[in-house]
Amino acid sequence: VWMQVLARLRQHGDIEQYHDIEKSIFIQLKFLRSNIEYDILGNHIIKNIKALLWGSCYFDSSNSIEWKSIALSLLRKELKEQILNDGMHFELCPSYHAQVFGDLLECYQLLDDSDLRYTLEKRLRSMAACLKILIHPDKKLSLFGDSSIKMGYCPNYLLTKFEELFDSSVADSSEINLSDAGYYGV
Repeated sequence: VWMQVLARLRQHGDIEQYHDIEKSIFIQLKFLRSNIEYDILGNHIIKNIKALLWGSCYFDSSNSIEWKSIALSLLRKELKEQILNDGMHFELCPSYHAQVFGDLLECYQLLDDSDLRYTLEKRLRSMAACLKILIHPDKKLSLFGDSSIKMGYCPNYLLTKFEELFDSSVADSSEINLSDAGYYGV
């Protein structure tokens, strides 16, 4: 988030007064590179991937190349493992699904690898359809697993961003059929 804010500030002028913040972010990314959350995995490693991708785009250093390489390699692996064929995140928690979906939307915008970008787009499309059916008429997420209404990103905001990014709407469905996740309903 700090890199996003600083990138916007950089577009509007001098950000010299934020040098200490940039230095701190750089140090934290170097630490992250050596301390990726392999022990926890799941949505945590997606956050690590997003941070390394942002760092590789924000900073112009030899570290940036390594960060990007690690992030892309991890992203390829984690997309296969974490996103089920029905589009649900493998933790089977709507709140985590929304968090990972939002993080992957950001990752998509940072990618220049066309093969990985295509693979991620397909996953995002299935994740969007899945997210749409996990939202109740009150616009709140279903509370399966350890979900919480205020735990993560607003699902409607995420779907709006998805639709803007891909110039495509997500179809409504009157039934839930997530066979890999084990969620069914009408």
